Amino acid sequence: MYYKAPDNSLHVIEPQFAYMLPAGSVQITDAEANALRIANLPQPSQAQVIASYTAAVQSHLDDVAVSWNYLSILSAASYAASTVPQFQAEALALIAWRDAVWLDCYTKQAAIQAGTQPIPASPAAFVATLPTAPARPVL
Repeated sequence: MYYKAPDNSLHVIEPQFAYMLPAGSVQITDAEANALRIANLPQPSQAQVIASYTAAVQSHLDDVAVSWNYLSILSAASYAASTVPQFQAEALALIAWRDAVWLDCYTKQAAIQAGTQPIPASPAAFVATLPTAPARPVL
């Protein structure tokens, strides 16, 4: 059986041993116990949330570059001085987009840290607020 103590801690104990529980403990359902487990999970710090969003942004940049047949955004950027016009155009488009994404990302993160903007619900929700990927240049 599940019991919730006055401090919201969860206890699992057979009813005959309920006398061992903290005073004021009450029996709860499985669903209430699951909800209490979730509520008692440690919450990530703001810094941890920001770090996870930053990692999501980097992954998004890399994913777009990979969709253009590069190994990563860094790999794509290395083609900025390419003698092949198509590669150079792609690199320059991705570099401009990458720069716009990071500027917007850091601006929004600063607002979150300052408390002037709420933390988005998920890393994906945060990424969705950033500048969209450019169309792949066709020469």
